Amino acid sequence: MGIGHHSHILYFVDFGLTKQYRDFITCIHRHLIHSKSLTGTGRCASLHTHHGFEQARRDDPESIIYSLLYFLKGSLSWQSLKAKTKQ
Repeated sequence: MGIGHHSHILYFVDFGLTKQYRDFITCIHRHLIHSKSLTGTGRCASLHTHHGFEQARRDDPESIIYSLLYFLKGSLSWQSLKAKTKQ
């Protein structure tokens, strides 16, 4: 939680899956990898991740929204669905 007048703000950061998104020397953005398996919790993963794309910064807002909905409602509407395969 924040301190002082920011005490009502919750900050949460997970550095476990961090990676460079730009080349250190050229500063050019890395290309995203397709056909990558899911890393992390599938419940709050973005649609791009479920379609096999590597997770990137663009997925963070979508995942945060799913997390907030889960905290608010206690579940997500797709949690009861069963997958045909593990992929």
